[in-house]
Amino acid sequence: MLLVLPVLAIVLYPPVLNRLIDKGLALIKRDRLERPFTGKAITVAALFSTASWIIAGLQVFLILTGLGNEARIDTYILTVGGYALAWVVGFLVFFIPAGVGVRELALGATLAGLVPGGDVVVVVLLSRILFTVADLLLGLGASFQMRRDARSIT
Repeated sequence: MLLVLPVLAIVLYPPVLNRLIDKGLALIKRDRLERPFTGKAITVAALFSTASWIIAGLQVFLILTGLGNEARIDTYILTVGGYALAWVVGFLVFFIPAGVGVRELALGATLAGLVPGGDVVVVVLLSRILFTVADLLLGLGASFQMRRDARSIT
């Protein structure tokens, strides 16, 4: 993972990112970007990603403490870091849909020394189930909203 960070930092540098996107769009015969990405836009997106990982780590932490594990700040920090790592690993293993299994393995490995093995299995499976349900509900909600908006236009 640490080897990927310098590459990602270079790719996220706005002039490099915009050039790569424009080359990719040209490759698929699409128009160039209307407005290139700015450092501010990339920073705001990164902050939102960080906030989502903090909240996802809270979900894992709440499941852990709900199973009777001790609620400590270092445990919370580990769950946030573990979830962020798991998300990134699942993203990098792009050939497996939604990183199924890979993400759980990474999160489980992070928690392995902290809690009993049975709790690790419950946490990673329940977390995946809860996120899947949330994805489905949010997707359905967005779909209904889009249909409602389309009807109000006509």
